[in-house]
Amino acid sequence: MSTVEVRNKQEPIPDEIMASLGLQEGSKLEVQPCGNGILLQPKTRIKTGSIKELWGILPKPERPVTLEEMEEAISSCSEE
Repeated sequence: MSTVEVRNKQEPIPDEIMASLGLQEGSKLEVQPCGNGILLQPKTRIKTGSIKELWGILPKPERPVTLEEMEEAISSCSEE
């Protein structure tokens, strides 16, 4: 997996997404192929501590996702 660094707004990431993910100039992003595009993910260090600290870190989904939808998403990112 490759890593890129956010510098001088060269990546077209909207400000609201940057803010919601806590990204700023100098943040590292992991890059990997995903279907017909690419997937950019913040490269974060795993914080040691209680699993309870992770509660609420992800937003609540708008609707439940089915197992089939999860499997489809996983397979679309693993196909190269």
